Amino acid sequence: MIDFGLSGKRAVVSGAGYLPERAGHGWFTSLVLAEAGASVACIDIDEQRAHRVADEIVARGGQAVPIVADMTDPEQVGRAIDDVVAALGGVDVCVDIIGGATWSKVEDFTAELWDAAIHYNLTQVYYLFQAVSRQMIAQRSGGSLVALASVDGIAAATYHAAYGAAKAGVISLVKT
Repeated sequence: MIDFGLSGKRAVVSGAGYLPERAGHGWFTSLVLAEAGASVACIDIDEQRAHRVADEIVARGGQAVPIVADMTDPEQVGRAIDDVVAALGGVDVCVDIIGGATWSKVEDFTAELWDAAIHYNLTQVYYLFQAVSRQMIAQRSGGSLVALASVDGIAAATYHAAYGAAKAGVISLVKT
């Protein structure tokens, strides 16, 4: 395997869990980070999914801890990062995988659906990056913040106005 310089690093992956019938980006990212030598905090809103990916990493000889949190709730995000620090001793890498689109014409989109899409796809990234950035500053170590966006954040997609707007925000946030 290529040496990515992650040996001994402490990584957070939000949205790490997966359904048995469909492994996703969070599962794959968690496994790759672990295979590269990082200890991984596998955060998911679903306890079984968080445990499933952490257990798989441990079974493959890696180090992982499952953490359950709703990343759209800033208080739970703060507690989750506190749990990561307690378990791993700090944070060096943070990868946000969470996201999802609601398909609707702009004229049919309700204000509630718009707000939910922005909150789920952008605001939760901000909550996570803020908590992790504060931890990295306290550690005086720096680190890496990564978030999955979408081509919809740079090119219009039919029926994805809120999702595209949120992902454009994620792209801007990551560049900041």
